[in-house]
Amino acid sequence: MKADWPKCCSIGLGNQSGAENCHARGIDNVGIFVAHMAQMKLERCKVLFGLGTIENAYDELSRVVALDSEGMLEAEAPLLQEAMRNMPRLPLGPLDQPTATGELDVLVVDEIGKEFSGTGMDPNITHRFSSPKMQVHLHISRLAALGLSPRSNGNGNGAARADVVTERLEADFDREAVYANALTSQVLMQAKMPMVMPCDRTAIQTAIKTCGAADITQVRLLRIPNTLKLEYLYASEAMLPELREREGFEVIGELEEMQFEGVLLAANWPDAHA
Repeated sequence: MKADWPKCCSIGLGNQSGAENCHARGIDNVGIFVAHMAQMKLERCKVLFGLGTIENAYDELSRVVALDSEGMLEAEAPLLQEAMRNMPRLPLGPLDQPTATGELDVLVVDEIGKEFSGTGMDPNITHRFSSPKMQVHLHISRLAALGLSPRSNGNGNGAARADVVTERLEADFDREAVYANALTSQVLMQAKMPMVMPCDRTAIQTAIKTCGAADITQVRLLRIPNTLKLEYLYASEAMLPELREREGFEVIGELEEMQFEGVLLAANWPDAHA
């Protein structure tokens, strides 16, 4: 849901000071203080109504909802649940059990960035959360992040959630921008830099070598453009049997080797960077 009204009221309208106050008691208490601050603003400010947009799994508008200021927070709760159900997810685990555990050896993410998620990579997709209290249903042994989107302007917040990154991502990493995020959220781990490898090839090789698979020639690997666009992805040969049997999933190309010219050559991601 684009218009998360408690967050819009407390952090969106509060800017950085609002964000700092909501994060003042640590990441595990953010939800509590976001709700309290939003309720206070609804009571003291002249808010007539709110408009919320719910998106589908393709980052497209699904529907628009108008909420009266009275009872807004309570009315929004089921809409947020609907938005969460609409979110895409990696093709792992039982299709009819979104909370069932899934396993993956390696996830390769072409780009991280603020336009994909406030944390660079959406933890709802990777299940690499800032708080240990979050329920984890997907276990990714190794995650390689290859680049930082230009639109992030150096804010590589979330790179720390990868196990290995490239020198080109590190070169684009603006510590001042990242540290501002980390100090505001009080999640200092977000500002760390993981292992840095010279190029895309060596970053992916490192992830595969250390993923713990019994046979790394049969590694279960997925490649995605980012954590926002998941309509198309690349899968390793070892994953094809289970993906071919997966309802709603279609294998549309033949096997091919990854091609490198310093960087991993761009995949044919339809509308991946729109």
